[in-house]
Amino acid sequence: MAGEPDDFAWHRPWLRLVADASRGGRRIERVRVVSVPHVDYTRWGLSVAPLNITAGEEIRYLPRPLLDGLEMTADDFWVFDRRRVVFTVFTPQGAFSGGAETTDSAIVERCVRVRDGLWAAAVPYADYVASMS
Repeated sequence: MAGEPDDFAWHRPWLRLVADASRGGRRIERVRVVSVPHVDYTRWGLSVAPLNITAGEEIRYLPRPLLDGLEMTADDFWVFDRRRVVFTVFTPQGAFSGGAETTDSAIVERCVRVRDGLWAAAVPYADYVASMS
């Protein structure tokens, strides 16, 4: 955000993981529900998204005003094979703290339903960026 160059060395382990998973036939999909106007974190996410997409991630965006009654959760989560959910855990100060995993079928089913609804309503990164201009 300061306009300083970034070699993205900090991001390479994730990009390798995504590339390896993609080559192995796995899909990594991310839906970002965003506030408009964008906050700093969203602008940062938009700036690194091309790296993730090149590695094999599919990223879609959904502005909050377009939620139109879609079911949401208060928590950030990842769904694995529709059988396991890992919630992202943050400290009270907002720093990443780890993940909390569950295979509880009721929780997994809800997260899958939420994810699928948001995914269907969201637009791919390139379309979203084009709509901003």
